[in-house]
Amino acid sequence: MLPTSGSGVAIGPDSVLKTPGHFSAIRRVAETIALLPLKVYRKTEQGRFEARDHPLFDVLHTQPNEEMSSFMWRESAQMDVMQRGRHYSQIVRSVTGDVRQIWPLDPEKTRADRREGSRALIFRNEQGDSSRVFRRDQVLYLSGPSKNGIEGYDPVDLQSESIGLAIATERYAANYMGNEATPSGVLKHPGRLIDDEARKRLRTSWEQAHGEWGRKGNVALLEEGMEFDTIANKPQESQLLETREFALTDAARFANVPPHLIADLRRTTFSNIESQQLEFVIFTMLACVKRWEQALNTQLLSAAERAEGLFCEFDLKVLMRGDVEKRGAFYQQGILSGFLSPDDVRDLENMNPIPGGAGAEYLRPLNMVPQGLAGAGPAGHPLPWSRRREPCRGAAPTGSHRAGGVVP
Repeated sequence: MLPTSGSGVAIGPDSVLKTPGHFSAIRRVAETIALLPLKVYRKTEQGRFEARDHPLFDVLHTQPNEEMSSFMWRESAQMDVMQRGRHYSQIVRSVTGDVRQIWPLDPEKTRADRREGSRALIFRNEQGDSSRVFRRDQVLYLSGPSKNGIEGYDPVDLQSESIGLAIATERYAANYMGNEATPSGVLKHPGRLIDDEARKRLRTSWEQAHGEWGRKGNVALLEEGMEFDTIANKPQESQLLETREFALTDAARFANVPPHLIADLRRTTFSNIESQQLEFVIFTMLACVKRWEQALNTQLLSAAERAEGLFCEFDLKVLMRGDVEKRGAFYQQGILSGFLSPDDVRDLENMNPIPGGAGAEYLRPLNMVPQGLAGAGPAGHPLPWSRRREPCRGAAPTGSHRAGGVVP
């Protein structure tokens, strides 16, 4: 039995998906987590490189199990976190301990527990009349904000009144339109209908003539001095439109996303939408990404593998690409400043390297040298006084010049 909010709506984890704003906000964050490239890297003295030879690379990047793609699994997991505050997945390992598959578990039927007589963390998954117990190394668990780091707060329960109000508003609007935007009312008879059968016939005849869809606009013929008085509130009196608009603002708060990402453009301008997009990356997605990365690194990689330099990481650059003009200016600055090569740029644009290795060279402007070599000539030898430009020792009289323009 689901708890009922103050608006009279029963609220559960899936209820939040019944309002357009909340569903759009949850979907936006979940899809963003799913579309980010997720890879396993190996850090060495020469730099960081993709660890494509590691078994976990293909599991996280391409296919965690034989029925789901990486996109589908990550999207589902993030939706669990945003709807229920937690997600659990079963880890299937090989005999050597390598992760081979990851299968999602129903968060409604899975809970964290402690083994009796110890502090060992276990997970119980209810399956009908029986339950299955998993060790800590057999379950990947993610959580939202939490007081114990394992089971996050239930966001739908915490925001049940706001979600219930949004659902009730949608139902009110649907019922009003289902009534063909015609308010209900009362029939007034100047006399008194003592006979119950007469009152029943009057109600039935009125509903048959004007109560069904498509008939509410029919002309009513009132006899015997009867009158029809409206008793229902009008949508304007209930501020229906304003309430529905505010529900979008509440949905954006619920998922911590800028309003324009759920099609609420009331306060969005061309001058601030780019900064709002940056805020979404920094204040929303960065926290989600960090939760994922730390869970994957600590639960799927052993301490020995982490010591060898292996780590899992999302690539956030896809969210910062910008338009073609801005990317072109950034690439040009990178090539001219020497921190990007033409092949680096082509790789970022999903293009193959220039044949022959011509695009692998890094350029450096001729007017720039390392700071330690400032004032030095070739091979680090100091320049002769005649070729060095130093400030004069002592001020020369106005209008006078020394021969050669350089004072030793």
